[in-house]
Amino acid sequence: MDEKITINPETLSATKLCQKHFSCLSENGKEMGKVVFCVNCTIHGIICGSDEPCAYRYSEDSRTFCTCPSRKEIYNKYKI
Repeated sequence: MDEKITINPETLSATKLCQKHFSCLSENGKEMGKVVFCVNCTIHGIICGSDEPCAYRYSEDSRTFCTCPSRKEIYNKYKI
């Protein structure tokens, strides 16, 4: 992807618990977990490539979910 990833300022301020210093916005999202399914643009199942702690990641029934407002907007807007 050649286009620079941008997200709404409101979404950035809603992402208060980010421990990764918004790495999703650098290097075109190289550090992001891969979204493997999405339900109604609100529930995002991911494969996370990092074991770093994340306040927005949780697992249930062997699936991992992302609740990060920034990550959700990036997927919903850019499909990455």
